[in-house]
Amino acid sequence: MTGRYFYCMSIFLSGFLFAQGGTISGKITDKDNGKPLVAANVMISGDALKSMTGSATDAEGRYTVPNLPSGQYTLKVNYMGYEQVKKEVALDPGQKLVVDFQLLTAAIQMETYVVTASRRRERVEDAPAAISVITKQDIRRESNTNLGDYMKTTKGIDFAQSGIDSYNMTARGFNSSFSSRLLSLTDGRMANVPSLRLTAYNVIPVSFEDVEQIEIVLGPSSALYGPNAHSGVLNIITSSPLRSTGTTINIQGGLLNQADTDPLQKFTFRTAHKFGNVGIKVSGVALRGQDWRHFNEGEWEGHDAAFIGRIGNLHNGIDNGGISAQGNPIFTDLMLHVWENSDPSFVGHAYKDGIKTGHGVAEPGSPVITEAMIDAASNDPIFHRYYVPGTDIILWNVTADMLGFEYADGIDNDGNGAIDDQIDVGIDDVNEPWFDGIDNDNDGEIDELDEQGTRWLRRFGTFKLNWNDDLGGFGDYDYDENGNLIFDTNNNDIFDDNWGSDGLDNDGDGIIDNIGEGDFKIHYGNLPNMEKDSNNDGINDMPDFDVRNYRYDIRGDWEPNPDFTLSLSHGYAWARNINITGIARYLADGWIYRYYQARMRYKNFFLQTYLNTSFSGDPSHPTRNLATGGLIYDRSKKFSAQIQHVMEFFQEDFRFVWGLDYFLTLPDTRGTILSDKKLTDRRDNNGNGEAGSPINWTEYFENGYYEPGEKFVEYSNVYPTIEYNE
Repeated sequence: MTGRYFYCMSIFLSGFLFAQGGTISGKITDKDNGKPLVAANVMISGDALKSMTGSATDAEGRYTVPNLPSGQYTLKVNYMGYEQVKKEVALDPGQKLVVDFQLLTAAIQMETYVVTASRRRERVEDAPAAISVITKQDIRRESNTNLGDYMKTTKGIDFAQSGIDSYNMTARGFNSSFSSRLLSLTDGRMANVPSLRLTAYNVIPVSFEDVEQIEIVLGPSSALYGPNAHSGVLNIITSSPLRSTGTTINIQGGLLNQADTDPLQKFTFRTAHKFGNVGIKVSGVALRGQDWRHFNEGEWEGHDAAFIGRIGNLHNGIDNGGISAQGNPIFTDLMLHVWENSDPSFVGHAYKDGIKTGHGVAEPGSPVITEAMIDAASNDPIFHRYYVPGTDIILWNVTADMLGFEYADGIDNDGNGAIDDQIDVGIDDVNEPWFDGIDNDNDGEIDELDEQGTRWLRRFGTFKLNWNDDLGGFGDYDYDENGNLIFDTNNNDIFDDNWGSDGLDNDGDGIIDNIGEGDFKIHYGNLPNMEKDSNNDGINDMPDFDVRNYRYDIRGDWEPNPDFTLSLSHGYAWARNINITGIARYLADGWIYRYYQARMRYKNFFLQTYLNTSFSGDPSHPTRNLATGGLIYDRSKKFSAQIQHVMEFFQEDFRFVWGLDYFLTLPDTRGTILSDKKLTDRRDNNGNGEAGSPINWTEYFENGYYEPGEKFVEYSNVYPTIEYNE
């Protein structure tokens, strides 16, 4: 009896609990016409369910999901061609809940409108060109750090990314990553940097929150956009504040799998408001992070003291070595506190006093020390300094016994191309970088001839003789991941092996651990192996991988009627990142890009004008070459005015487009972007755009390439290729 009793009770309780299950049902219809939607999917999820459940609608658009425990549920309805709808509901025990849905049709791609193909709004299927369109929905669907990521899978586009904020795009078939034949526009404005002939996408003042769509037209489009559209047009179209209002904020983050790396942080916002037929919007982006760290071998070599010497010795005014100074005074302890950037190693060396006191003839036409100058210098009783008016030149030791001596005035007085010739000869000469007071090759001699200039550099990459012999070769070389120069001196295809200390006769010559068994290691002494400022201009040009990008865009639209639209906009971008070009890597350190644009459309007339400007960074830390330290100076501008009219005939079967484009580029790069004449005057004298010409200094002086007024010391970053003491 007892067992039968419990069996009956269990059946009763099960039936009672089952009866407490709730039901959700309803009907799904088209909101526009009220017709039922057949086979629409209804999915239900909630904490009371172990897994998602659901149902599909019948021929009358009805659905039913029975036996649901009480609790909170989320209902999602999906139907092809309609927007997804979601509702939150609460179900009580045993409740029969009715939840109906009315769905709106979703916009489909065939109804996409474009403007790039003919500079007027038209359906994509009516455009007279093949167009790829990336819609706002496509952009919202993904979460990328830059706009280029949305286009990398587009047909006919090659996308190359070199950092979190550095990328480039080009039309397929034009294989250079730096090709400018794909014309890039923002709302019809050419978005290229005025002086660089390419588009720097990371300084386009637009955020993906503000992009309405991106249109890509492949093939020549010169009839509409001029000779720059060789292979196609990419047009980034932003949302009008008249048609897209509200505020949107997006926050992104990420971390590079690399030790000691700052996390990626990106903040994007857009706010737009409409006041009658006037709309105003503001959008902005703030990005910071750190790129993957990588050094090119040329950048290691461009900063390694083994290759460039101690460049600071060329500009310190002290005779560190090389051609011996004659007749110059000697640096004393008393001068340490008044001589800029001095250190105790200067004591006992000859220094530049700015006066011709040695033998030989000074530059003809040079001014001479006068009684008035001696009297003025007497106000400095210890050093007798005289400050040459109108210059930054300081003459030291201007005393009565210097009366009538020539002095340096910073002027090429005889017009031979050399400034202050024969004054302070032997100080800061071209070989001084190699005099570091260190026995670099460990042969017992310090700063001997085979530790200087090209004699020293010819020992790299060769195996001739033994490395401790005069001009002995060190073997092939490479760099490890920390920037240490390593050799394969014993030519066994192993770099930086230490045979010379393993207690074995590895080369079979009967001598254990002798020189030649191991690989050579340069001795840098207590000095750093890397000179972070390779050209001694006071600016660190070693690669820096911190990325910063800040930009904003402001736009106002006025549309009093469907036939007329006026739009005014302004954008600003500030960028710090590494850029890869066709000749070298550059650190854009605060590159600023601005634009001002006005557009007007009246029926089939289109008129616009804009001004693009670029600024290569504050003079204290401008854009610079990461291998040589060469600076980029850019204050260029580009102005454009355009008018276009479309006429249609024969019931719009025939279209005639005419227009006028005016472009004015105002370059101001001081020759740092385009320079030639063997780089001697940093100007593109003949307009051929030549850049990067190497300097043969012997040929330079023998053939008289120098210009009057040129300062010899400005080209110190290439001095190590010369030997004047041989």
